[in-house]
Amino acid sequence: MPGLTDVVSVADGRFTTAAVRADGTVWTYGTDIKGSLGQGAAERRYVAMPRQVPGVDDARAVYAVGPTFFVVRRDGTVWAWGDDRFLVDAGKRDGHAGVTRPRAVPGVKDVVSVAPGPLNAFTVRSDGRVQGWGVNLTQVLGESNGTRLTTIDGVRGVVDVAPAGGAVVAARADGLVCAWGNNAHGLLGVEPRGGQTGRPVHVTGLTGV
Repeated sequence: MPGLTDVVSVADGRFTTAAVRADGTVWTYGTDIKGSLGQGAAERRYVAMPRQVPGVDDARAVYAVGPTFFVVRRDGTVWAWGDDRFLVDAGKRDGHAGVTRPRAVPGVKDVVSVAPGPLNAFTVRSDGRVQGWGVNLTQVLGESNGTRLTTIDGVRGVVDVAPAGGAVVAARADGLVCAWGNNAHGLLGVEPRGGQTGRPVHVTGLTGV
């Protein structure tokens, strides 16, 4: 892509692409979906060449949930913008307007990485805990009944996390793997298959991960 060099992270938001350069700046191009370019405009338009997203100059990585983008900054906070105010506001239901400029996701801090789900997002914190927010089908947000930011009980020492078909799988520092959510197809690695749980269970047979 002309105009983009030294890229360290990239995210595909369907019709919009975002990239982080080594200097911490964030650049976007493509079709603006309710502010997904992060340029302060909400009207639908197409931008062919990358433009810098104002307000963020210390990004480590960028992630996307559809045309909503999240960047992890060097201080461990997560900033977001795009078409889904619900996700930008950490699961608070407050209208459907997009967010056209980056702003801090409330309550999210000490973040190492973000794992985007289909309609939700999860973070791994520096203390090894997992937090999540968004649509809570199949208990992917643990034993919480809501949509707002929550810490997943029953799992610590996490180094990586990934949504997986209605479940969430987490790798721990001790090499074990935990999972929670939908077990309809044995995604949790436990028998009997079926049902769902908001409490993380150990995936049998996986060690040294």
